Formats: sequence, C-alpha cells, structure tokens
Amino acid sequence: MKRNLRKITLEPIEQMIKDLGFKKRGALFVMDIAPGVLGMLGLCQSTRYHGPGEVTISPNVGVTFVEVERMVCECAGRKFRVFDVMTICKHLQYLMNSGRYEFWEFGPEVPVEVAQDMVEAIRIYGVPFMRANADLGSLRQRIREDYGFEHQLCKRGPVAALLDGDAAEARRLVEHELAMRDGANYGEAEDFRAFADCFLKRIPEV
Repeated sequence: MKRNLRKITLEPIEQMIKDLGFKKRGALFVMDIAPGVLGMLGLCQSTRYHGPGEVTISPNVGVTFVEVERMVCECAGRKFRVFDVMTICKHLQYLMNSGRYEFWEFGPEVPVEVAQDMVEAIRIYGVPFMRANADLGSLRQRIREDYGFEHQLCKRGPVAALLDGDAAEARRLVEHELAMRDGANYGEAEDFRAFADCFLKRIPEV
C-alpha cells in the first residue's frame, strides 16, 4: 500500500517541487538561500480517515542556519546533522493569511491541478519567506515571534544572538530560561541546563 500511495501521489509532487529549485534530502526538500543558510520544506502527511491511496498534505516551511544548528548540537551533546531540523519553521497555511485551514488532498482520482495549486502556493508564499529570513537579524525576530517549537527555540535564540554579536542578550536569554526551569527535574529542564552550562562558557566576559 505504501508503494502504491507514493506512486499515485508523491512522485509527481516531488518533481514539481524540484522544478522550483529544491533538492530532496531525506524526508525534506532543501534549497540554498545564502551562504550557510538553507530553505527547508517538509510535506506533513496524514492518511487518517482516508481511503486506500489517499493522503492529506500540509506543507511546512522553514529556514536552517548551519552555524546556529552546529553550536546548538555541540552544546546539547548531539551529533550535528544539517538536514535533520529547521531553525525556524511555519506551516504554509499561516504564511498564506487566508483565514482558513489550508491543506491539499490527494488520491487516485485527484487531478494534477491540485498538486500544481499546492506547489504554486509554495512558490508564492514559502520560497519568499525563506529568502526574507536569511540573515541573523531576521532569524532573531522570527524566534521572538515563536516561529517553531518552544523547546527548540529556547536554545536557538541565545545562539543566534551570540553569532549576531549580541553577547549580552545571549546571556540574558539563557539566564531567563534557566530561571524558568529553576528547581525542575523533568527531562527537558535537565537537558536545557546541560546546554546552558556549555553555552555560557562560550560567551566572552564583558
């Protein structure tokens, strides 16, 4: 069934996305935006409540800053894999500002125009978002606006500030996050404290 689903719905879509300038890297599509900055596209899929060979796709658009992710991984004690994660991300529907939930349904009887419509939305809204957020200043603003997941942004915000030359803000952000977790012993809190211990050593003393 999975092979049939891919044949019917995904391969033509993947080729249309590649025609926009993306390359397939694992489960994601990647586009070079600037030195050390990658545009990232994921196709979030759901087959729940669908018939055989049917799938709903909601594109997720993001930007990966290679040096930000490298430092996050180093301080978190994880192996760095550039195509594993987006530094910031947003579902395409929120970039379209249509006021409704945007998704695309595919299956054996769905015309090719549906795929073309989705890929056109990626071109009009997704790619410009990537290009507009290719510098550290824009990245920091998007992090402040919660473009992503809180448990990840809390590390990326300080790292982006430090790489942008704002050591004081980097320290303030880490200390704020540590205070939020003071006394907590759950996994994420312990993980952040380990990250902070490494990261604070990288901040130059004023």
